[in-house]
Amino acid sequence: MELTPQQLLAYNGTDRSKPIYVALKGRIYDVTTGAFLYGPGGPYAIFAGKDASRALAKMTKNEADITSSLTGLSEKEIAALNNWEKKFQAKYPIVGRGLFVDSCFIISVLIAKICSAKSQIYSQLCSCSHFYSASPVLVLARTLTLTREK
Repeated sequence: MELTPQQLLAYNGTDRSKPIYVALKGRIYDVTTGAFLYGPGGPYAIFAGKDASRALAKMTKNEADITSSLTGLSEKEIAALNNWEKKFQAKYPIVGRGLFVDSCFIISVLIAKICSAKSQIYSQLCSCSHFYSASPVLVLARTLTLTREK
């Protein structure tokens, strides 16, 4: 399932017939089992039906920070966000992805994936006969394909 920010708002906990969703780093989590936290009146209700990536990275409930934008976050804030992501993954099912992740974040995630598996990716890319003549976009596309296959 893919949701825009406007569509995600419908899952903010105010309609009890619908689940409660919170997005984090482009993934949408069903946090309904934590309704006491994310439902109306809960301490994290402000995040329900929204992407809370920036706010969780900064450890704030400031409305202006409740966004998918990760631009300008410090290493410490990115580490905090990664810790939140691990908690969410352990506790809540992923039900979809958001159509609202900023391009800088996507690029940083791709670079991290590439770096963590660089030797395997490099050897596979080098085996591609068009590696040296391919444009950077084609190389990135090939890299993404190889990363998804794992």
